Amino acid sequence: MANWQSRSFRRRYAKSYYRKNRRRLLEYDRTTRIARRKASPKKRRAYNRRIQRWKQLHPRKWKLWRLKWYHKNRGKLREKGREASVALKRAVIAAYGGKCKCCGEKEESFLCVDHVRNDGKRHFGGPNRKYRMAGSILYRWLKKKRFPKKRFQLLCCNCNQGKKICGVCPHKK
Repeated sequence: MANWQSRSFRRRYAKSYYRKNRRRLLEYDRTTRIARRKASPKKRRAYNRRIQRWKQLHPRKWKLWRLKWYHKNRGKLREKGREASVALKRAVIAAYGGKCKCCGEKEESFLCVDHVRNDGKRHFGGPNRKYRMAGSILYRWLKKKRFPKKRFQLLCCNCNQGKKICGVCPHKK
């Protein structure tokens, strides 16, 4: 007769049960997740409150779970982030005309955002700033501000660097 009190027996039994019923258990898990998503807002809020309460009661377990999940899904997350950054840059390029304002370059890997009044350092790099506003951070800020046209323009890297070093774009000399 089986000793149900034994921890090792319960583990072996659970493993064998899972192997035999794996497909059914996975299907049940999938359908319950879908049902939770479609649940009424009231039930969803109650479920979210339970989860939040559990996170507060078990901060170490929650942190471990997050770390494991991140390491398991790191590649997907990075790829998603890259895709989002590229899509955001394309949106900014489209909003500012899609080509260099000076020379007409259209290759999006060469294009970048330029401050019209050359006030980028003062505008973004003050002593109270914790980070430099460039790249995706700048693009998000521009999107949030609805792409201000008076302060920013689209230039290719050559025109932007020429403007930075000489004060005027080399094409206009």
